[in-house]
Amino acid sequence: DQQMANRQYMAQVNQKMESLTERLSGFSDAVSRGDVVTMRTQADNAFKVIEGLSGIDVPSDFKEIQQDYVDGCASLKDALNAYIDLYTEIENATESQPFDYATYDERLKAIQDQYDAGIEKLKSADKKASEMK
Repeated sequence: DQQMANRQYMAQVNQKMESLTERLSGFSDAVSRGDVVTMRTQADNAFKVIEGLSGIDVPSDFKEIQQDYVDGCASLKDALNAYIDLYTEIENATESQPFDYATYDERLKAIQDQYDAGIEKLKSADKKASEMK
């Protein structure tokens, strides 16, 4: 029974991760077009997947791994929100209220670092899960 629950859990996680990858791809497409509205829509779709991941029934053996998945996704969510905020500020800049490009590289690096930390947390969870089988 426990092995069945573990397999079922991992199947659900894999499904959520595939859905998240699709949503993040849509987000990347929106970024390449500079389309902030679609960025927000795709990010919101990704957040729904992330919320779904948090709601999965977790076997006791996978509690720590689940926390890594949730923490990694939370970091991705924060990075996506920060990226949208940055692009919204740029888009809404005016001649009288210009965007401060002096902070752009630093802000973008911080966002990328946060995103990378989330991806690393997800990779760590995957590695731990594969070692349990």
